[in-house]
Amino acid sequence: MDDTVALFITWTTYGTWLPGDNRGYVSNTLSPKGGFCPKHNQPGSPYAANDAYTRERARAIQRWPTVWLTSAQATIVAKSLVGVATKRKWMILRAAVMSNHVHVLVIGWESG
Repeated sequence: MDDTVALFITWTTYGTWLPGDNRGYVSNTLSPKGGFCPKHNQPGSPYAANDAYTRERARAIQRWPTVWLTSAQATIVAKSLVGVATKRKWMILRAAVMSNHVHVLVIGWESG
């Protein structure tokens, strides 16, 4: 039996998917009157979506501008992924670098 395990990693660029987003989020939902509804970030738990107050508060406290990768920056990300994978002796099975998020599927890491 093959014990190969793949690791699927996804991340968004800074500020492109904020708490309160209409696509859904697992962060705390803020109340305009103060307080919050705690996040539900356990597997299988429902997620919140489309809370304008939470979204606008998250946008207001961003420390830097929202990041949308240019073609040149996306190329740097891709080359960096290949560099790390080579150094770690990982194999990238698939990867996608978009303007607002990245997906990478790797195998070959040593556990323990």
